[in-house]
Amino acid sequence: MKYLVLSDIHGNIVALEAILNKVPASRYDKILVLGDNVGDGPSPDKVINLLLEKDAVMIAGNREELAREHFLGFGETQTALQWKFMRDSIAFLEGDAKKFVMEAPNQLTVKDGDISVRLVHGSPDNVRELLYYNEPARLNECLESIDENILLCGHNHYQFSYLHNDKLVLNPGSVGLSQKGEAFRADYAILNVSKNQFSFELNHVYYDGEKIKQEYVDRGLWDSSIWGQIAYKEMSKGRQYIIGFARYVFNLAKAKGVSTHPLDDGVWLEACKKWNWKPAD
Repeated sequence: MKYLVLSDIHGNIVALEAILNKVPASRYDKILVLGDNVGDGPSPDKVINLLLEKDAVMIAGNREELAREHFLGFGETQTALQWKFMRDSIAFLEGDAKKFVMEAPNQLTVKDGDISVRLVHGSPDNVRELLYYNEPARLNECLESIDENILLCGHNHYQFSYLHNDKLVLNPGSVGLSQKGEAFRADYAILNVSKNQFSFELNHVYYDGEKIKQEYVDRGLWDSSIWGQIAYKEMSKGRQYIIGFARYVFNLAKAKGVSTHPLDDGVWLEACKKWNWKPAD
């Protein structure tokens, strides 16, 4: 079997379509998606519906978890300005797309002959854990804790592979918010599994930055909140502007002694005016 492995699309339908248009269908038998189809981009409904049409195997990420909690009435997200963009973007979800968000599992295992593949978003232990290629001790722990031969993970938006004792950790990178320092780059992986062997390829394509900006505008999400503009900045630079802003506003709220969960609306508005638009270190 040949798998097209995707992760962290974040509502970026333009980036997803760029990959699907570039990678011939003959190169894969199935699409595997590692979560965070929603959040930050303007079109989570289009992303999920397209993947459902492709019969993709999908799990939930932390953004699906948050959207699910919101739909179930989680108090923190209902009215705070901090979550306005999320509320406005996931309002497009309905029918099968919303059903996916509400029911998607956090992990899955796919078997192909003697090879089995574990799909997670963060790590086998936590959907929000960040696994990095330069932390081999932790990667080894994760591989030793699972029975599968291959661990597919996402979440940190950084493409990498790691081999240990004939077992593999593979992060395909982010489709919608790549952290490779290049403008409007969409990352993906190809995983080939045959009998008791596997091989893989890490690759990327580029997409139309003006087209994704227009998608924000057309859906009324460009001026809905600074969040969409920050996400677009991150797409255009390939660096972590979202985390940079989040740290800034959180630290500002702590310094003022006001609510951080959710963030105080006044501090949020102040941060939107004062942030210097620099990425996280």
